Amino acid sequence: MPDLDEEPETILRLVACRVAPRFTEPMLSADKPPRRPEPAALAGRTSSLGSLDCFPSEIQSVVLGMLDIQAVGRVARVSFQGNLLVRSHPQYRDLKEFVPGALEVLAVFGMASLHSIRELHAAMRSDRCDTCPTFGPFLFLPTGKRCCMECLRLSRVYRMVFVEYAKKVFGLSDLHLQQLPTISVPPRNKYWQRNTRFEGRRLVSGNAARDLAATLGLPIEGEWGAPEFFEEAEKPGMFYGMASIAFPSVSKTGVVEEAFWCYGCEFVCDDYRRGIFPRDAIEKLAAIYYPGARPTKRPDTALDLQARPKTLFLEHAQDCYGSRRLLDNAPWRERRECL
Repeated sequence: MPDLDEEPETILRLVACRVAPRFTEPMLSADKPPRRPEPAALAGRTSSLGSLDCFPSEIQSVVLGMLDIQAVGRVARVSFQGNLLVRSHPQYRDLKEFVPGALEVLAVFGMASLHSIRELHAAMRSDRCDTCPTFGPFLFLPTGKRCCMECLRLSRVYRMVFVEYAKKVFGLSDLHLQQLPTISVPPRNKYWQRNTRFEGRRLVSGNAARDLAATLGLPIEGEWGAPEFFEEAEKPGMFYGMASIAFPSVSKTGVVEEAFWCYGCEFVCDDYRRGIFPRDAIEKLAAIYYPGARPTKRPDTALDLQARPKTLFLEHAQDCYGSRRLLDNAPWRERRECL
């Protein structure tokens, strides 16, 4: 098949979607905090890091990287020397520069003590989903691991459940659940405002609850995640967007890798859902465009939920049946050019 006779930026403008599709609506979000100018360093000021003073700066930096966001904030406030150490830490500086919104979400939803600076920085430097070989544009906050949309929807690793469900199925008490991070359904999220019956209820990672029950030697009632253990209002996977956030991948050279979704794949999947495009054809396209995807009964969702970094997206657009259809569609081009 010949290459598209289009400039890369034209292809991105016409057939790439930079905003996650409708399935990301339940996800957590926080306003990007405003940039504050760094205060000027005060010269000649006497200060102490306590017992850390006896270690060289390299060891101090390693220790700081092992601390979580909440603890690092306390170090910065405890002394002038601690503030200097935090401000000069390269991994913390990278997080503040490239993913300030994620740090804000961790603080707002009470998860700032879950993951170390080093772990979050490693997640920011990576680009792969933790449970499959595809591009992972999201971060699952309870584990601090990257994930793709399809795994977020289908894998038990990322499933959030009501606290009541965790108590019923895993035999956990309120005291046990205090060991696990929980999250309330956010009232300001537009998706959950339309589902007010969930307001104020708390969710916990089902996988973390299962692991805790296994550690405590508690019997697990049936197969974890089996549909019969869910209430009608809490079907498996319905909370797939909770406790996750868009999380950019940043290279060592500081290049931010955006996630792109394909309008061409969405176009083909819409035709399939209307009965225009045959299932065997959509399955073949999903296998070609989405190699390594987890098995699913809905190949169309696997296809139109696949996010790609810029380079891989441009390669995909060269072969994408739907993208070529859209690029040859004059009304579509006209609408996109006007945006």
